[in-house]
Amino acid sequence: MNRSAALQTGRLGERAPTLGGLRRLPSSWLAAIRALKGLVLAAVAAYAISTVLVSRAESGPVPVLDTGLYDAISVLVAVLIVARVTLVREERLAWILLGLAVVSSAAADVTWDLVIRHLDPEPVPSVADLLWLSFYPLAYASLILLVRRRMGGFQRSLWLDGIIGGLGAAALAAAVAFGAVLDATEGDPITIAVNLAYPTADLLLLVISVGTLALTGWRPGRMWSLLAGGLVVWAVADTWY
Repeated sequence: MNRSAALQTGRLGERAPTLGGLRRLPSSWLAAIRALKGLVLAAVAAYAISTVLVSRAESGPVPVLDTGLYDAISVLVAVLIVARVTLVREERLAWILLGLAVVSSAAADVTWDLVIRHLDPEPVPSVADLLWLSFYPLAYASLILLVRRRMGGFQRSLWLDGIIGGLGAAALAAAVAFGAVLDATEGDPITIAVNLAYPTADLLLLVISVGTLALTGWRPGRMWSLLAGGLVVWAVADTWY
């Protein structure tokens, strides 16, 4: 089978489920979901703009933004995914896992801001670390399940593209980031292990996310662009942080 035929039969998104569950909802529910999505986007935009207008290096954390707004975004995104799991049957297990990943991350953000950051000395590892690191295996499993569900069959050229694309992105990220990460990591062995766990997990997330985009023949639809692209941004930003 040539490449163009493979893209037609095996490309991600060709077997995407319908969202009939959402379409059958009362209009008031659909309006509420759209409003919640709009609120999340507005909150993300406001927070992003605040990081440009207010230098945290000079002012320090801004509680209303870096605690209140930031944590609210995490919680609202978790609510959206839980709503998707509740209202749509298709691919429910994959979205349950992604929902658990986002809920775990949101719980870590809230726990860190309300409890851990106020402790002296700060415990490492902490409950927040456990919750943050739990995000990764749950997100990996969710992406893998979504890929398996949507692929029409095994297409060697597409999977090879996915492996090459993912490993290439990981190699670039490792070359840029890991030296700085190692230089900045200090403390007892447990502290070093926890600090290194984050960029390592981010690299694997980058491999899977970029590989997923490659499996679309580098022509992802809206869903895969947002999901895989968002996780790529997550991995890069977290490693940078």
